[in-house]
Amino acid sequence: MNRRFFIFVVLNILSLSLQAKWRTHPFYVSVCTLEWNAKTRALEISCRIFYDDLEEALRKEGYAHDDILQPRNKAKLHQGLAAYLQQNFRIKVDNQIREVQFLGYQIEEDAAWCYMEVNDVEKVTSLGILNSILYQQHTGQTNIIHATVLGKRQSTKLQAPKNTAVFQY
Repeated sequence: MNRRFFIFVVLNILSLSLQAKWRTHPFYVSVCTLEWNAKTRALEISCRIFYDDLEEALRKEGYAHDDILQPRNKAKLHQGLAAYLQQNFRIKVDNQIREVQFLGYQIEEDAAWCYMEVNDVEKVTSLGILNSILYQQHTGQTNIIHATVLGKRQSTKLQAPKNTAVFQY
């Protein structure tokens, strides 16, 4: 009986360690897409971020202490995500700092899609973007940005510590 118990314990420990290994990923990257919608006069933003890294950042920086996949308090998690993103993702439209409104998020596989918006954007001739998402957690963090205005798409890759990009249209 003791031998079976020992084998059972060893197999469970091995299983847990493999699960922990599979949960991690070998690279740290987020992808943010911005598109100016001339009809609604809004800058629509979506950011794809590994949800486990985002959850760790929210906890470490004191924005939220909840499970992103199954939050106990969705309103508090929403506030924490909004505060974290407002701190680490900022936009200037034509050299004017604009308020970025957090709309919500959804989980897809291993990523959290975070949705934001900048309203009342009459025209866009330049975009200045600060993106330091997850820089405090991972020194090797890379943030990719794709920005589209009137069908013209421009992209860049920011690697910590570089956290700003400017696009001209």
